[in-house]
Amino acid sequence: MNKIKQAFGVISLVLIVSGCVEYKPVVAKGYTGRVAIIKDTAKIYSPQKVDFFYVSKFNGSYIDNSRSRTLEMNYGAGLSMVAQVIDRKIP
Repeated sequence: MNKIKQAFGVISLVLIVSGCVEYKPVVAKGYTGRVAIIKDTAKIYSPQKVDFFYVSKFNGSYIDNSRSRTLEMNYGAGLSMVAQVIDRKIP
């Protein structure tokens, strides 16, 4: 029982800290050059299981991604979730 409490504590801490990541805009304001669009994908198995393929870093900076957006949008929804698949412009 004590190991379960420790595991729960560690998992909770990781989730809290990972929620504090600040995402920088990839395309700077005023940029007028060419851009590519990167779209994440998701394989949905059930309301409780989704496999994501996503880009989380670009040029060393964390960028918004479908996994973090899904966690954010479904916070407090219990065990079910609705996948949020996003795309981003990359210079």
